[in-house]
Amino acid sequence: MQNGTGPEPRRLTPPYGTPEGDIVVFAGARAPFRPAPLNQLDDETAVITAGLVDAVRMHGTPDEPRITFILINDEGQATYAAVGTEVYEEIFGVVVEGTKVHIRGICRRPFEDAPPYIHVTDAEPLFG
Repeated sequence: MQNGTGPEPRRLTPPYGTPEGDIVVFAGARAPFRPAPLNQLDDETAVITAGLVDAVRMHGTPDEPRITFILINDEGQATYAAVGTEVYEEIFGVVVEGTKVHIRGICRRPFEDAPPYIHVTDAEPLFG
């Protein structure tokens, strides 16, 4: 289908459902980490995972910028992720839509009836 200026751009991400926190992450404060679904972890559990960045949104102010995005792994599992002001400047160039990343973070469960998300503490590009 065309949009009047040529073919419509193709979406980089695979189809996935609503992020419900069922993405499998590696959890724990130190090695060996254990694989576990994010939605079965306690609040403030350290996690490591990787995936494709999608639906990036900028929030906050110029003095206190923040980013939220959806992280999708190779199996199509997805979760929400958030980058706070404290690490924004270190990783803003890494968390770019369509980029595969490796992230470290903390499981956050702010509301009992909402899916958990990952509060990102570090991110780096994932090559390969």
